[in-house]
Amino acid sequence: MQITRDNYAQYAAMVQQLSGSKRKADDPYKQCDYGNVSLRFQPVDLPFTKPDWSQIMTKRDKPAMSEEEFTQAIKDLAEKEFRTGKRDDKAYRELCMRHGETVSPDRKAIYNASMKRTGGKMNAACMFWDANGNKSLSYNPESRNWKAISTEAEFARAREFTSIYNQELARLKQEYGQTARGTQNAIACTISEKGLEQYRQSLQTEGSAAKTADSAAKKGFDHKASLKQALPALQYDNSLSTKVSWTKDDSISDIAQKYLRAYSDLYDETTQGYADGTREVYVLDESSADGYRRQTLEEELQSLEKEFQHASQLVEGLAQNSTNAAHAFEQYAKTLATIPKAAERAAAAQTFVASHKETIPQDIGAKMNQLALQWKESYAKTTSKTDSWNQLLPMLNQMLYPA
Repeated sequence: MQITRDNYAQYAAMVQQLSGSKRKADDPYKQCDYGNVSLRFQPVDLPFTKPDWSQIMTKRDKPAMSEEEFTQAIKDLAEKEFRTGKRDDKAYRELCMRHGETVSPDRKAIYNASMKRTGGKMNAACMFWDANGNKSLSYNPESRNWKAISTEAEFARAREFTSIYNQELARLKQEYGQTARGTQNAIACTISEKGLEQYRQSLQTEGSAAKTADSAAKKGFDHKASLKQALPALQYDNSLSTKVSWTKDDSISDIAQKYLRAYSDLYDETTQGYADGTREVYVLDESSADGYRRQTLEEELQSLEKEFQHASQLVEGLAQNSTNAAHAFEQYAKTLATIPKAAERAAAAQTFVASHKETIPQDIGAKMNQLALQWKESYAKTTSKTDSWNQLLPMLNQMLYPA
């Protein structure tokens, strides 16, 4: 049961019934009205546990790491889940919290300012507001738990964290297959011939023989960590998911268009690379005498098609989630409107719904696949990525951005 101002009395009564105790007439709990802003500076003699700021999101003196380091750390954590087959919940929560704190309000300062006004006592609202009147922190006197009340910026930051994490998991699954999940050596690598040759030369420079270099190079393919140490920046980046990123300001249709654009770019890059002989991608192959072999154009394009299929399913899922969330929030706004004490919140909720309303094309995943097929057919005739894309735009706008 989530404690709110409206159900606080019911919650307290339930706890008292379970514990077999009764409140006295002069009990400080009687003086509390959870979430009543008019009581925010009224002190009550209520015992409380001081907040542990290491476990509560608040503004820090400086971010735990840079944005680039955060992104890499999130991807590394996703890779750990893929390799081990299970999520490190503690590490996930900690990293998500540190990532979100870059946009957090200074809850510690808000708490200290309130405590100064109440002489170090809990306020009768059991809640803390910032200078602009926004709820920031709450305290449950029954369970003695603190809760940070998330801001819109923190919600957006959390969605960004989840997006990076899930996209990396999806990329790994697409690249190595679901059956590779849970195996410590799940992640292999794909490198160019140039990269392989440079690695050989680096080993020879250190005094190793060519034969030893070949053997070491093959062994170096067994794990991503080895690749990072042996072949920095020499890997072909073939993954569709790494080419696409989006923000909270992008609509579902915008995300679909970004995947289509990335698909066409990679398709053209791969096709032209094989046509002019500049693209040489190698993959592990235990049946080969060398332990690896050159990948064919058909194999690369087949992998790209599979990844785009996954992308269309991902966007379809995002569309469904967005639609469900919008419907739920509309129902929430309607419910609030029926509660006399919640008129202000109801109006704010209705304003939010109106300002965030988005027209999402039905069956957008299927439409993405149809548009990709249309682009590919045009490309087969023109061999021009730009011309094919320009021919696709009218159809794309009609399907993804209906009037």
